[in-house]
Amino acid sequence: MKNKYNCVAARCESPARGAHLLRPAFLSRRTFRPFVLVFASLLSIQTLYGRFPSQDAPSTFESLVKSAAAARESGRSGDAIRDYKQALELRPEWSEGWWYLGTLQYDSDQYAEAIRSFQGLVQLAPGAGPGWSFLGLCEFEIKDYANSLEHLKKGMSLAEGDDPELTRVAKYHLSLLLIRSGSFDEATHLLVTAFGQNHVSVQVKTALGLAVLRVPLLPEEIDASRDALVQAAGEVGVSLVRNDTAKALEKLLALLKDHPNVPYIHYAYGRALFSADRLKDAARELRDETRVSPESGLVRVEMSRVLLRMRRPQEAVRSAEEAVKLVPDSSEAHRALGQALKALRNDERSVQELAAAEKLAPEKTKSEKRIVRLYGQQSFLNNSSRVQATATQVNTGAGEGFDELSRQAAEAQQAGNASKAIEAYQKALQLRPEWDDGRWNLAMLCFSTARYPEAIASLKIFLERKPAFG
Repeated sequence: MKNKYNCVAARCESPARGAHLLRPAFLSRRTFRPFVLVFASLLSIQTLYGRFPSQDAPSTFESLVKSAAAARESGRSGDAIRDYKQALELRPEWSEGWWYLGTLQYDSDQYAEAIRSFQGLVQLAPGAGPGWSFLGLCEFEIKDYANSLEHLKKGMSLAEGDDPELTRVAKYHLSLLLIRSGSFDEATHLLVTAFGQNHVSVQVKTALGLAVLRVPLLPEEIDASRDALVQAAGEVGVSLVRNDTAKALEKLLALLKDHPNVPYIHYAYGRALFSADRLKDAARELRDETRVSPESGLVRVEMSRVLLRMRRPQEAVRSAEEAVKLVPDSSEAHRALGQALKALRNDERSVQELAAAEKLAPEKTKSEKRIVRLYGQQSFLNNSSRVQATATQVNTGAGEGFDELSRQAAEAQQAGNASKAIEAYQKALQLRPEWDDGRWNLAMLCFSTARYPEAIASLKIFLERKPAFG
């Protein structure tokens, strides 16, 4: 089988073009199979001969399991996928089968089909971190970025350290999505934890460059004319994560000479100067950034912090007040104002602002249209809405929130529309697998409509979560 997961991404025309192509190297034949087998063995304790045996002839199911395993081990992916599908039609509660089917489909570029398989897996085994990570990676491939972000986060929370290569790849893709959502500092921290400070790849350097420039786009969405700028900013990012402030400052100064009016370079330079305790220089650069980015509350927040460190609290208050005026729903702006007011001993207003900061936390970032227009490919700018709509149609439940889906399920059930209710419950449970009431209602609806395998699968999960109920 071809190894399509070469992290070097040698087929790319430029570093930024290739940055998004980091793929799970662990999925090569040599390293992918042991991980799949180990994880499958953990799943098998609850699957092959579960508490709810299928009504279908065991010999038929067992023969399909054997033929699927033989086809998988001999590299006949198509045959293996076919046999796993047939086996799962007989026993949809077989989570080990969903795992093998999903990984085979992923390795065959069948991402939409793999999504459905991993959704089946995480419904049966909500604590299966690798399943959530693979689900998120598949969703990334079909550009369903909202669900990918959610599911990669869940996978990381459940599977940290389960498999080092899967963790690295999931963290890389998660960091790209964090950059896309504007969480630049969080993305930078994640990249450092995943790849360390040494031997930084081109892909990671590109991601760091996007974070330094505060560009809420994926690498493949960047216009080729901006590649050199992103790579230069990536060199700055590498120096920063290595705590080499002197080299970072040198590179930032060079970057400023070439791009004095590009947004957030003065800001990055000011932050680096601030960390080096060069406060007057930091304040100067941040003032310069306010001329480049007059509508940015972020710059005023940082300026307020610098001024406060310089023991100029009245100016710090003014800067923070400007930030709050520009971004009234910013937790960080209110926090900066509260801290500056505290330094002026205006305790009453300080308490109010700090309370507002807590209420608004966590910080909600918004994409700046000017930055997207400055860096984005024209084709991306024209087609992004259409692509996202297509991804939403492919992925079950995408674009609909849990509250809306649970409401639809209850209304359909009350109206006697079992088919619509089942579909809505299934979608809602993909978003919130721990919803026990929904799981029970789904099981009863499936049973009442003679969909016995699905009823058994749902009831099994329900009883495993609530054994006392049985």
